[in-house]
Amino acid sequence: MGGGHRGCYNGGPFDSAASVAVSPDGAAVFVAGTSGGGGTDDHYATVAYSAAAGRQLWVSRFHANNDGGACCVSPVGAAVFVTGFSYGTTTSAYATVAYRV
Repeated sequence: MGGGHRGCYNGGPFDSAASVAVSPDGAAVFVAGTSGGGGTDDHYATVAYSAAAGRQLWVSRFHANNDGGACCVSPVGAAVFVTGFSYGTTTSAYATVAYRV
């Protein structure tokens, strides 16, 4: 998931992209997936890029034992939603997080 959060999202063996979404105005591209490793649980990882320049705008991780799956952008481009599977100690379920853009 290119770019860097000090060793994360660099296409290493513990990072994987699962979904891509584009903002309604075409200015930003969002990549969501899973990042983990180094003895930690997997986390949702979401990276925003400038569509024109390809530079990283921001990065966020949802810290829990999760596998990020799909992402989408709200119709007005105000939020990005990422959903996937969250593994609990006794139960597991789907979890969705929203990021204000």
